[in-house]
Amino acid sequence: MGACIAGYKPATNVVEQAKIDRDIQEIISEMGNKTSGGFLAAQKLYETGKNSLDGAQPRSIKGFSIKPEEPLGKLYADFKWDPHAFVAAVLEGQDSADYGPFAKGSIASKYDARIQLVKKTIPFQILQLYAIHEIESALAKYSSANPDATHTWDEFWAFYAGSLEDGKATGYSAYMNAEKRSVMFKTNTAKMNNGGVSAVNDKLLRASTAGRVFTQAKDSNQQLNDIAKCMRAQIKVPVIQGCLEYAYKTDVSTSYSNTDDGEITPAVEAKAELFAFCSAALPFLHAVDAKAAEALRTEVTLVTDDKMPSFKTIKAAFSAANLNAMGIRCADVGSFSDFELCTDGSLTNADADSSKCSVVDGTVFDDCPLPQAAAAPALASQSLAAALLALAATLIAAMR
Repeated sequence: MGACIAGYKPATNVVEQAKIDRDIQEIISEMGNKTSGGFLAAQKLYETGKNSLDGAQPRSIKGFSIKPEEPLGKLYADFKWDPHAFVAAVLEGQDSADYGPFAKGSIASKYDARIQLVKKTIPFQILQLYAIHEIESALAKYSSANPDATHTWDEFWAFYAGSLEDGKATGYSAYMNAEKRSVMFKTNTAKMNNGGVSAVNDKLLRASTAGRVFTQAKDSNQQLNDIAKCMRAQIKVPVIQGCLEYAYKTDVSTSYSNTDDGEITPAVEAKAELFAFCSAALPFLHAVDAKAAEALRTEVTLVTDDKMPSFKTIKAAFSAANLNAMGIRCADVGSFSDFELCTDGSLTNADADSSKCSVVDGTVFDDCPLPQAAAAPALASQSLAAALLALAATLIAAMR
């Protein structure tokens, strides 16, 4: 078996796949220069790749295509939302009637806002969808008795968690989103072998672990399909939480309102984060309630500079009926002070079903020790003091 990746021990070598998060890390670093040159350097990394090898060539984030023939990819295609085109517009500074004023509008001059759009869209949409694509591909391979099914299954967690994640939201891939959102929604109830606390990540790690075993056994199609339904449901939850959290933070009537310099308008950076999360959730919402999706899209638009998001409107879009139709339970999303825990009806989604997570609830985590913190180096003053004490002892001994 391979080396542990954030609590998961792959059966095959997926070290290179996990390194894709290092490209995200460098993209964020380049954008952090807040110059046109920095954004051009970030764009090159996005387009050509650097740190993760596919054979002898770097794999690029731009090459992680959305698969319209797969359950979640189809929802993005049906909604006509392309996160790749969006990221390209933000990095290049293009004006778009569909996406926003990234060349001449208010966001163009706010590098922090553009950074948030790219920083959130790449891992929480592009990489997350590609990670779940590996589950779909593994199912197909298993059904055709392709021995690569286990390796493909391992790739899900490698892409989802990444090489820099230790379990406590320290990385740059999709995994960290569930950990960070769990605090506000009180879904930080898990005790994972990697130190993580997100109930979503707990289910996804158990599902990954159980599925790896089933891909190496015979006649496991039913179990693997149930596990995939659990994963498709759970992976939707953190972006829905993010959409609701930033709806609350950008509504100037709430106690969490995030404004620029005391002005009674939402901070542009916070609106960018709102859009990044909600655009990730919109295809899922559109599939079950097109009217609610349109109301949400109108609330989070970046095209209109002076749009004031309404938490009440966005909150209403994620009703119990809509969550259940997406295959999600109310408890999966959780609650906070002004977002009450809803009451479930029936889960009615054929492709995604959180109730199927019961298949993996008893799965035992892999034996993956938590990373040990390196010993702190001795301070220069401590080293000097120790040297002086040693010298004094030597002089005293010589005088005796």
